[in-house]
Amino acid sequence: MSLRERLLQRTAFWTALAALWLPGCSLVQRHMRPVRELEVSRQLTREANFALERGDLQEADRLLVQALRQCETDAEARALYGEVLWRLGQREAALQQLKSAAEQAPDQAPIHLRLAEKYLASGSAELAQRHTETAIRISPGNSAAWLMHGKVLQARGQIQTAISALQRSLDFNPEETEALARLAECYQASGQPDRALAEWQAALERYRPGHEPVEWLVAVAQVYQWIGRHADAAEYYAQAAERDNGNPDLLVQAGLAHLRAGDRVAALTNLRKALAIDPRNPDAHRLLQQLSADHVILTSGEETAPHPARGRLP
Repeated sequence: MSLRERLLQRTAFWTALAALWLPGCSLVQRHMRPVRELEVSRQLTREANFALERGDLQEADRLLVQALRQCETDAEARALYGEVLWRLGQREAALQQLKSAAEQAPDQAPIHLRLAEKYLASGSAELAQRHTETAIRISPGNSAAWLMHGKVLQARGQIQTAISALQRSLDFNPEETEALARLAECYQASGQPDRALAEWQAALERYRPGHEPVEWLVAVAQVYQWIGRHADAAEYYAQAAERDNGNPDLLVQAGLAHLRAGDRVAALTNLRKALAIDPRNPDAHRLLQQLSADHVILTSGEETAPHPARGRLP
C-alpha cells in the first residue's frame, strides 16, 4: 500500500470516528444542561432561604425569580417563592405558586403541608385537610403532618378527631410543643379542664421561666378561673401581664381574680398598676369604684375574661 493510500485510510478512520463521537458529545451536553440548570437553581434557592431567615424578603424574591428562570420545574424553589409572596402580602399569587409546586412534586409532603397552612390561614379548612391527608399518606410517621392535620380538624370543629391527630403527632415527636398546646385547647373546648391544665403545664415546662408565650399563660389562667382556683388564676394573669410589658387589661384580670379569691389588697395593687399604665381603663375604674364603695359583688356567673373553651391559638 502506497503512502498516499495509507494517509487516505487514516483520514477515513478519523472522519468516521468523529462522526460517531460528535453526536454523542452533543447528546451528553443536552442531557447535562438541565442538571446544571437545576444545580444553579438550588444554589439560588439556598441563598434565598438565607435571605428569608434574615427577613430580607425583597432579596429572597429576587433570587427566587432568578432560580425559576434557570429551572422552572424546580418545585423546591417554587414552593419557597410561594412562601415569600405570602409574606409580602400577595396571597393569591402565593397560593398559585404553591399549587404549581405541589403539582410538580406531588410526593413532597413539606410542600403539601405548606399549602395546607396557607389554605387554613385563608379560611379554606376543607382544602387544607385534603393536603394534610395527602402529606400523611406520603409520610405517615411525620409528626409535623399530624400536627397540621390536628390544627385543621380543630378549625373545622372536629375536636375528638383533632385530639387523636395531635396525640399521633406527639407519639412521633414528644418534643412537639405546639401539639401540646393545641391538645390543651381541644380539651378545653370539649369541657375537660383538668386534662387541658395538664397539657398547658407540660407545654409551658418547655420554656425557661420568663420566656413563656403570653397567650399560653393567659390560657392557663382562664382554666384555673374556670375551675374556681382564682388565686392561681391571678398568679398566671400577673405573669402574663409582666411578659406583655405590663398589659393593663391583664392586670385588671389579675385584680378580678384576686377579688374572687378574697385578696382585696392584691386586687387593689393590680388595679392601680393598670391605671398607672392606662388611666382611662374602664374595667379598672369600675372595679376600683366597687372596692372603694365596699360593694364588690363576686358571683360564679360573673365573666370578665372570655370562657376558656372559646380560646384559640393564633
